[in-house]
Amino acid sequence: MTWEIADEDFDDRWRALESPYRRRIASLGHSGKAPEDPAEAALVLAFARRRLHPLELWGPVVAGVVAYMAITQLFLGGAEALPVALVIIGLTTFSLFRRGKLESAVLKNEEVVASAPPPQVESADQPEGEEPNPVE
Repeated sequence: MTWEIADEDFDDRWRALESPYRRRIASLGHSGKAPEDPAEAALVLAFARRRLHPLELWGPVVAGVVAYMAITQLFLGGAEALPVALVIIGLTTFSLFRRGKLESAVLKNEEVVASAPPPQVESADQPEGEEPNPVE
């Protein structure tokens, strides 16, 4: 058993969390940070991976193409295209910066989850505080 959370299990776990804790996990993911707790790091890792879906890259690509077209129009004599180009370039930069923070969160949290010992699973037939008998 590992700390990693499968994609199909993430939605159920996410819905089960309380709202303030979900905000904390999202904040850690968007800021590129890793918590000490491996269970929490696994949640942040799953959250960041979920947000890094390959289709999210199309937003900056399309914005970049539109900005290129607006700047080209500006050089051809259309001064009204400059504000549009600047806004689109700003949004594209913000989007790529956000993506970089999510990638940073994935890398840091993968390290925390990989270096953590596996979670302990308590058996129902063994009383608490007793060590299991070794098999000889």
